[in-house]
Amino acid sequence: LQAAAELKAHEIMSSNYLKKAKLEKDLRNCLKAGKLFALAADITKNMEHALEAAACFSKVEEFPKAKEYAILAQKWNPDSPRGSLALARVYISAGLSNRARSILTEMLEKWPGNKDAVRLLKDLK
Repeated sequence: LQAAAELKAHEIMSSNYLKKAKLEKDLRNCLKAGKLFALAADITKNMEHALEAAACFSKVEEFPKAKEYAILAQKWNPDSPRGSLALARVYISAGLSNRARSILTEMLEKWPGNKDAVRLLKDLK
């Protein structure tokens, strides 16, 4: 019974963090939105929330946090290329083109023909 109550409390907290994060994102307060998406991601282990956190942190040049959440997105859903794309975008934003190129090349080995990876890699050349 206690476990069910804790699970429900986590669901409510996560939902509240997400609502606030979306509002802050709409208000273009990316740092606050990133922190709230990160809190939701930490609770839910949800790739979408981690990707949102990574994107927000990257916009405000909080690259270590952006990288952390892009890597978590990869970890939580390794069958999706979206975490790898997010990590490559973080590296591009941080001016680390060689690292981004490496990630994108690895991506294309795993997901040949991924249009986003092909486009980003082309833009880096």
